Amino acid sequence: MSRSWLLPLLTFIALGYALVSAAEPPAPRLDRGEIETLRTMLDDAREMLRDDYLPKDRFNADFVQRCREADAQLRQVESYSAGFMLIASTLQTLDPRIYFLPPPRAGRVDYGWNFRIVGQEAYIVRVDRESDAARQGLKLGDKLLAVEGIALQRDTAFAVDYLFHWVSPRGGLHLVVQSPGEEPRELSLASTVRTSRKLHQETRGHIVLLRRVPTASDWQRWQDVQSGGKFVRRFGDVAVWRALALEADLPAIKAGLAEIRGAQSLILDLRGIACYDHEHAELLLDALFTQGFEAGRIERGRGHPDEKIKVSGSAQALTGTVVALVDERTSFYAELIARVLQQKQRAVIMGDRTRGRVLEQIVYGAARGAAFNFNVAGLVVPHGEVVLADGSKLDGVGVTPDYLLLPRAEDFAQRRDPVLSRALALLKQKLSPEEAFALLRMPYEDEDDYVE
Repeated sequence: MSRSWLLPLLTFIALGYALVSAAEPPAPRLDRGEIETLRTMLDDAREMLRDDYLPKDRFNADFVQRCREADAQLRQVESYSAGFMLIASTLQTLDPRIYFLPPPRAGRVDYGWNFRIVGQEAYIVRVDRESDAARQGLKLGDKLLAVEGIALQRDTAFAVDYLFHWVSPRGGLHLVVQSPGEEPRELSLASTVRTSRKLHQETRGHIVLLRRVPTASDWQRWQDVQSGGKFVRRFGDVAVWRALALEADLPAIKAGLAEIRGAQSLILDLRGIACYDHEHAELLLDALFTQGFEAGRIERGRGHPDEKIKVSGSAQALTGTVVALVDERTSFYAELIARVLQQKQRAVIMGDRTRGRVLEQIVYGAARGAAFNFNVAGLVVPHGEVVLADGSKLDGVGVTPDYLLLPRAEDFAQRRDPVLSRALALLKQKLSPEEAFALLRMPYEDEDDYVE
């Protein structure tokens, strides 16, 4: 187990129960039916892991015993949040990359602010104008030092976000923040409970799937991403592509590639991109190499053949300069793309170190039960290790850029993108950081309720 996954896990287990019990308001104790629902969620998750978690030899008697112990503890929990915390931490003892996704709640908690990790530090990047956070003076670019007593840094940020957004959302959070040039200050910020977005029910055999009904912004974003080419801009012979199409489908990627055709140089913006399908990565890499090669493989463990990740190359491939932009949100096969380009000296990699989550996974979202009494919970299950051609792995490691270039607090506050501006300057194009920030940003991304 790599250290970058171990630390969030230990933080999660050590602090989770105390945080849940200390922050939750008094509520009626769960009744027998609600306790049984939690126990069924744990049992369902255990069965999913037994069937699909790889490598299978890690699913052993010790983990089964831990599940039995957790089942006994679930009989004593006093709230759903405490039950979800227990289920999540139990499953992560098998593998810290397993994430339990609790069922939708009656109300959707919106804290009114978001943060991002830059280097080793956390910064506020969104503040809802109508939120308690805005009323109490939380500002874009404030450094976020701690949430509920947990120090914010790269190794703990995802676990904190997972805890307070998925497992145990609550009516408010206590923060320690610091504005540039000022002393740290403490804020106790109330959250807003919004109406949960509607769920659409689909039945597939004996499985019931509940999916969130898209909002107008969701629908517009889906259309934009599917178009592929809407996120391409040209500056003479230089193309800038915000490669959101990697999260869509192959036709969307092909549409984006069609838009960059004929360019002499490319800025490939992989910041914030999580590409989950190796075929999408292969298609993009094909367009950047004239010769084929094996980029890596997916190892699924004993009894399962490896799956090769192959780049075919193309006679029509772009042969000019490539600059790839990455940050701490770049993950999965987007990280592989960046690393392959770096290893083959095909691109200059610029930005922040990537997240380091590169694996095959299955995401469950299922429900079962009588009408209006659904047991709904999801699960993210590792289903294969991604290994590069040289035998190295990116999972838990990430990609270190050739040029480490990090936005500063004032860049967030003044809505500037110095990384893209610098990349264009390398290719003899001029665009101010303010203009670069707005270049490929869509209107719905500035809505208060929009979350990247």
